[in-house]
Amino acid sequence: MKNDPSPTARFIEGQKLAGCYGLKRRIGGAGEHGIWLAHDEVLGKDVSLHFIPTALLGDAEAMNGLRQEVKRTRQLIHPNILRVYDLVEDVDWAAVSMDAFAGESLASRLAKTNGAGLGAGEIQPWLAQLCQTLEDPHKINVVHRDISPENLLLCDSPENVLLGGAGKLFVTNFGISRLIADAESRISGKDNARLAARSPQQLA
Repeated sequence: MKNDPSPTARFIEGQKLAGCYGLKRRIGGAGEHGIWLAHDEVLGKDVSLHFIPTALLGDAEAMNGLRQEVKRTRQLIHPNILRVYDLVEDVDWAAVSMDAFAGESLASRLAKTNGAGLGAGEIQPWLAQLCQTLEDPHKINVVHRDISPENLLLCDSPENVLLGGAGKLFVTNFGISRLIADAESRISGKDNARLAARSPQQLA
C-alpha cells in the first residue's frame, strides 16, 4: 500500500484501528485527504481521523515535523478551532485525531458552484469568526500558515451541537496542512498547488 495515494481506500465501516478507533463512516470533501468519523473508546466520544498521505509515512523529516506540530497544536482549545488530540501511527498508516464535525469544507462548497463562487452575502457571516479565530492563537505565537478553502469547515447543520449549529465556521489543521503540503512538494519535486492561498510574507 506504500504506493497508494489514498491510505484509507482499504478501510471499511465497523473496522477497528489501533485497538480503540471504531470506524463509522468516511467524511470529507473536495481537496481533502482521507477523513473518517470514528469512535474513540479511550476518550469515549466520536472523533475525526485525518489520514496522512502514504508518501510521507517513510519520510523521517515529515513525520518528525508532524509529531512536533501535533504536540504544539494540542494547546489550541477554541470554539472555532477543530481540536487536535493525537498523531496515531501504525505500520502502514498514520492519522491525526481531531474533534468530530458535521459539515463540509469551503473547498467542497465551492466545488458545488461549478466555478460561480459564493456571493458576498454568503461569506459575510464567516468573516468575523475567521478573523477572531486567527487573532486568538496569534496572541500565543501560533500561526496557521495555510488558510485555504480546504482548511475552513462550514458547519450549518442545525443538529450539529458540537459546532454551535447553523452559520458556524471552524478552522482546522493549524500548522499541520502546511507541513504536509511542503513535505509532498519536497518529496515529489512539484510546487504546491495552493500557492494562491499564501500571503505575500509566505511567498517571500
